[in-house]
Amino acid sequence: NVSRRHALIEIGKDGVMITDVESKNGVYVNGVQVARAELFDGVQVQISTDTVLRVRFQTPAETLLFEQLAMSVTRDELTGLPNRRYISERLAQELSFGRRHRLPISIALIDIDDFRKVNDADGREGADRVMQEVAKVVRSTTRLEDVVARYAGDELLVILKGCDADAATTYAERVLAAVRGRTYDTGDVPIRVTVT
Repeated sequence: NVSRRHALIEIGKDGVMITDVESKNGVYVNGVQVARAELFDGVQVQISTDTVLRVRFQTPAETLLFEQLAMSVTRDELTGLPNRRYISERLAQELSFGRRHRLPISIALIDIDDFRKVNDADGREGADRVMQEVAKVVRSTTRLEDVVARYAGDELLVILKGCDADAATTYAERVLAAVRGRTYDTGDVPIRVTVT
C-alpha cells in the first residue's frame, strides 16, 4: 500500500520537512493527513494502513551507541557473525518469502568435527582461533546474499537463498573442501580441521 514514489524528506536550514509526492494513500503526521509538514523528534509518520514510522533525531554518538547495542544482541562476539537469535528470526522471514514467491531455500548446518579434541589439546584460546578461522572460510565460500551465522558452540548455520537440494549439496561440498584444504593455527602446532 506504499506508492513507488510516496514522500520526499528534505533536511535544510528550516528543519526536516516531509512532502507527499502525490502518493495513492497519502502521508499522515501524528494522525493528520498532510501535503507538507515539518518533522520533529518523536512524531509518527504513517504512509499506509500498516506502515508507521517514528522519527528519531540523535547525535552521532547516540547512533553509534544504538548500533553497538543492536550488534551485541544479534552478533556472536567471537566470530562477528550473526548469532542464533538473529538467524532464527531471519530464517522465519526467508522461509515465508520463499513460500510466498515459490522459491527454494536450503539450510546448511556446518559442524566442526572433533572440536572437543581441539579444545582439550589446545585449550580454549586455540579452539576459539579455529572457530574464527573456520567462520572466515565459510563466509568467504558463501554468496553475499546468503546468511552465515554461528548457531552453537561449534556449529554454523547458512541460509542459502534460491538454492534447491542439488545446489545446496554443491555448496556443502565446496565448504567441506575449503575447510579441509587449510591448516589452522592454534598457537602451538598448525592442525587440520574437517567439518560435517
